[in-house]
Amino acid sequence: MMHTYNVEKVVSKNGTVQLEALPFLPDELVEVIVRPRKSPGTVAHPHTLTGTVLKYELPFEPVAEEEWDALQ
Repeated sequence: MMHTYNVEKVVSKNGTVQLEALPFLPDELVEVIVRPRKSPGTVAHPHTLTGTVLKYELPFEPVAEEEWDALQ
């Protein structure tokens, strides 16, 4: 069974990250992947439509209600 262990760490000034008390057995082979953490204000992809909505018209009304087979 494969277990995943996630932890957030800050890179030190000398460019290292230290992990302690890992939930794995001694001498167990593990894979380490390091990637920057997204901050809430960052855009996931430059071509997304995030933040582009200018106005909602009837935001709580059903969309294409007449096209639902279950309602026929």
